Amino acid sequence: MALVHTLSILKYQIIPQLSSQDKSSLCQTCKGLYAATVPFLYHDVTITHDIKETKKPSSVHSLLRAILNRPGLVHDIKSLHIRALNYVVPRFCGYYEPLTYIPIKDEQLRRLITRAIKKLGLPSPKEWEAAVSKDRHLDAVVAIIVALCTELQSLTIDVGYLVYDHKWLVDLFKHGVSASKGSKSPALFQSLTHFTISNPDDEGGHVQPPKDIYLLSFYLPKIKTLSLRCLPSHRTNRRDRTNKYHAWPLPDAPKATSLSSLEVVNSSANADTMSMMLEQTPNLKSLLYACDLPSSEFRFELVEFRAGLQHVRHTLSRLSFELEFFADEALDVTSMNDVLTANLAPLGDFPTLHELEVPLTTLYGHTPPKDWPPLSTLLPSELRRLVIRDDLLDYDTFYRWNGHAITGALLQFFNDTWKAVTPHLEEVVLNVKCFSWPLEDVMEELGRGPRCDAWEDVEQLCKKQGLRWVVRQEDGGYRRGGRDSTESDTGVTGWMMFD
Repeated sequence: MALVHTLSILKYQIIPQLSSQDKSSLCQTCKGLYAATVPFLYHDVTITHDIKETKKPSSVHSLLRAILNRPGLVHDIKSLHIRALNYVVPRFCGYYEPLTYIPIKDEQLRRLITRAIKKLGLPSPKEWEAAVSKDRHLDAVVAIIVALCTELQSLTIDVGYLVYDHKWLVDLFKHGVSASKGSKSPALFQSLTHFTISNPDDEGGHVQPPKDIYLLSFYLPKIKTLSLRCLPSHRTNRRDRTNKYHAWPLPDAPKATSLSSLEVVNSSANADTMSMMLEQTPNLKSLLYACDLPSSEFRFELVEFRAGLQHVRHTLSRLSFELEFFADEALDVTSMNDVLTANLAPLGDFPTLHELEVPLTTLYGHTPPKDWPPLSTLLPSELRRLVIRDDLLDYDTFYRWNGHAITGALLQFFNDTWKAVTPHLEEVVLNVKCFSWPLEDVMEELGRGPRCDAWEDVEQLCKKQGLRWVVRQEDGGYRRGGRDSTESDTGVTGWMMFD
């Protein structure tokens, strides 16, 4: 009995916490521990392909052989990460020729691949066989692995992989999400709840991979979380704002009713793309949209974004929005005028919105400070946490926005109306960009006004009202993905907090 209890502790509490190397070592100790450990050894699989490696066989091919020789492995693989090393971003939109791999000459393996393609019911099986065996397309092998992993819950693909032709992965997605219920082919993606396009090298909005795989992810039948980096615009021409609702890659738009969390980061897509997506996500609870817009767009369509948010206003509990422009034309972005259309507020008709992170510029738009409505009229009543960002405040078009105007609006809110309008508010965060300046200089530079000591008054008033006031300082400019402002200020580089 004690032995059974010990094995249970090992299996469910200890082994899952071990590193891959330790799990591998444990497999070599005895048959009992081998049987207990192997499922966890393949629980999280990372496929790494080095673009510059031209002599060694690809690990992708080795994984496919392992799966085909031991079919039971596919039930152990819950998470799959496809990484690309040493990739080169195309100079213009589009992608490079397909990645190829060095084949392992194995006639038995070729027969197993042919059998797997037929079993999966993939369309045009002869073309799939040729892509793997003759053309040596790495993407075809990756797509087959994804299809075989029927228990896959999480799939992550580096954006560097997508800048190369990935036709076979797109074809697999189209086949998997459009197969009818009466089809004899095995149902695909039935366990997949998390899909991520990652950006480990922190590429900005200038990266423009093809959009199909992004849009197809909304069709995944059980998807709960989408985390999409470097989402491109769905338009072929940046100045073409027509036919936006015909951008979906399949005849019918998706019905992403299971999707509860959507993250779109380093995105060069304007608000009409987001609006198109939000219309198909009726149960969305959390939205993170970090837009990195090219200057050729001229402005961000706040009106369009606000209209898109209306589709999820009854379910959305967390909204985080960041906005910057980058120069893709000979232009100093800070000299751009009228970069916003209208404004994001008021948000009073969002009954479940508890956490709000937005640039102050998007709440007020281009309204001059003297005409600002009270902040209390702009916020949702159930708000518990408010994060005010300083995005675009260094642009010439906001030259009237000085520190006194901003602190005046905050002092009025905290002095008079916050308890009546937002009675559940607990924390207020000021998020400022830091370019290796002392915090005092950042606060002075915020809004480029004269030195403003009223920030201390704002802090003291918050404390007096029982609210938590935090200054969050982003190190070295924007650092996408730095989400948690509740970390301690001791030993945390780049964030400054004042309680």
